[in-house]
Amino acid sequence: MSEIGLAPVRDPRPLAVQVYDQLFDAFAGAERAGREVPTEIELAKTLGVSRTTVRQALALLEEDGVLQRGKGRRRFIAPPGSTEERNPPIERMLLSDRPLEVRRDRLDVLPATRWGSSLLRVPHETELLVATGSVRVDGRAVAETLELVPSDIGDAASSIRDRTLLDELGLTFRSRVTATYSRISAHSRAQADDTEIASGIVLTRVLEDAGRPVYLCKVVVDIEQVSVALRA
Repeated sequence: MSEIGLAPVRDPRPLAVQVYDQLFDAFAGAERAGREVPTEIELAKTLGVSRTTVRQALALLEEDGVLQRGKGRRRFIAPPGSTEERNPPIERMLLSDRPLEVRRDRLDVLPATRWGSSLLRVPHETELLVATGSVRVDGRAVAETLELVPSDIGDAASSIRDRTLLDELGLTFRSRVTATYSRISAHSRAQADDTEIASGIVLTRVLEDAGRPVYLCKVVVDIEQVSVALRA
């Protein structure tokens, strides 16, 4: 166990987050690809946390493509880039020569508007999980996000503030769903006075799982500040 440099976690963040961070740092990288991961019991003993906490962190690492399952219950460190990402969140579609910062402003359970109910194919005023936020460069918004999912898909109690909702839903979710609606239109501040972005484009996407719409987003992008890599 000493080879991967783990130590008991001690900071005040949620334990599963701390374990995820330690394991991500220990496992990520081409030099460790293919190595078998220690058992949950071994990791729990080394890190000084419960097996349940370790299991939660390992599940997230699998979702994010850091680990792969082998035969039985064995896990292995995946090669970098071995998991092809489908339906990437907007922060991984934006191209900038400066660091991007994701900021989630709100996460609420709200009744569906006519627009949301139409594209998600649910009755008007059905409760949806609604996330609003932005992607920023040097503190300035280069994209503003509105994301909606049926209330049984996302976690209304989520406290994550530095990821979009689609990113939080995980790689497994994004790999499973299919893009069934995509629209690009022009944007100007005159169309929506509450946006920080004066002009750009609006991306609207719907993702479906087995024929059921499970994710809808509208993203305003300032294309004078960033480029957009449109991918499936």
